[in-house]
Amino acid sequence: MAQKSYPVTTYRFILLIIGLTGLLMRGLLGETNVVTIILFIIQLVALDLILKESNIFSTVYYRFILICISFYIVGALFIIMHWQGGIMLLTVAVSGVVITYITRTINKSPIQILDIVKCAWVISVCFTTIAKLMHLRYADIGNYINLGLFGVMLLLFFLSPVKPAPKQHINHNELPLDQVE
Repeated sequence: MAQKSYPVTTYRFILLIIGLTGLLMRGLLGETNVVTIILFIIQLVALDLILKESNIFSTVYYRFILICISFYIVGALFIIMHWQGGIMLLTVAVSGVVITYITRTINKSPIQILDIVKCAWVISVCFTTIAKLMHLRYADIGNYINLGLFGVMLLLFFLSPVKPAPKQHINHNELPLDQVE
């Protein structure tokens, strides 16, 4: 069975869409602070680095998260167009991501501290998103919590030992004809 790898173009495209909708949502919510926009972009770039090392693409949770991302994009478009049901779609999408990621973290065989911090960061980002959409009083504090957890996550990510590349057994039946001796 072929090992699934990081789908670079697909996820960079999805991160670009999420980044653009996030910037549009920040503009619509009145958060046009340059520092928060720059930190948001830095988080997206660092998230790209973390996703390259992740093995979530070979799990069933990947499909659930993609479904939630599609609901998130549709909900963001509903909010931008001022249609009814946008907040409900975003809440369903964010809740789906939280449930999926908690389930993934619990079912992971060797749970490391980086996995727990990643799960806490995903939960924090999702709750902050819902709190901002509902215009709750202290929703801005969530940005600082997210940033702190993201910093800890990056620190743990760069300090964690590098996994050795798995040795691939080359089956001569799967090689193209021009590479067979």
